[in-house]
Amino acid sequence: MKLYSLSIKNFRGYKEETTVKFDDLTAIVGKNDIGKSSLLEALDIFCNSKPVHPIDKSDLNVDAVAAGETDIEITAEFTDFPVSLVIDATNRTSLADEFLLTSEGRLKVKKVYPNAGKEKVYIIAN
Repeated sequence: MKLYSLSIKNFRGYKEETTVKFDDLTAIVGKNDIGKSSLLEALDIFCNSKPVHPIDKSDLNVDAVAAGETDIEITAEFTDFPVSLVIDATNRTSLADEFLLTSEGRLKVKKVYPNAGKEKVYIIAN
């Protein structure tokens, strides 16, 4: 699979949902303390069961907390996934056949961390 985009909301300096699209070569450039590392650490938290910097309450955006929003959201969208999958020894299927793709034909997975706690995982599908 290939990462198509990463969206974060209420994570550190990102109160509003912010999306970064990826291509074959993606560079993240910006001034100091603008949120470059936060994007990479959000990706690490999303992808790894034991990230380098585990999520905690200090990762909640301060303005979001003041507005009563206490869920951190990290969403990844993927392309180039296998055409078919085996769900058990005899049943072949696809993500499209299981209605797990967006209208654009991508796999979109959202992880919500209520109060920076244990994640809840959702598939955003058509």
